[in-house]
Amino acid sequence: MTSLVSIYLTLAKLFSSLSLSAFGGGNTILPTLEQVAVGKYHWLTSEQFVDCFSLSKAGPGPTTLIVELIGIKATGFCGNHFVVHAALIGALISIFAIFVPSSILLLVAAHFWERWRGAPWQVAIEKAL
Repeated sequence: MTSLVSIYLTLAKLFSSLSLSAFGGGNTILPTLEQVAVGKYHWLTSEQFVDCFSLSKAGPGPTTLIVELIGIKATGFCGNHFVVHAALIGALISIFAIFVPSSILLLVAAHFWERWRGAPWQVAIEKAL
């Protein structure tokens, strides 16, 4: 059986990389999420993935909250037993990994954008947008 720490690291690596490639919103990463969570790691079945997607759409917040449910499913079950603390840690790792990298990138970009306010290239980009 794969160790829990290994699954935590896999969740962090997977969701942080998807965080930086989710241009256009959370729906753009759904096919990759399905391929990895269902096909590669077998954390969920196809039906469970659809259920998780439905729950993430029904609740308030962004579609990317599906990662919390995937994190719970990937880490919370040991055989037929549900382990609450492992599931909570998996959910938290998943949430932080999907939101923190892109947020840091945005903060860094905003810092440099303000730093070069009024530069000719910046004015041209703003006019183009």
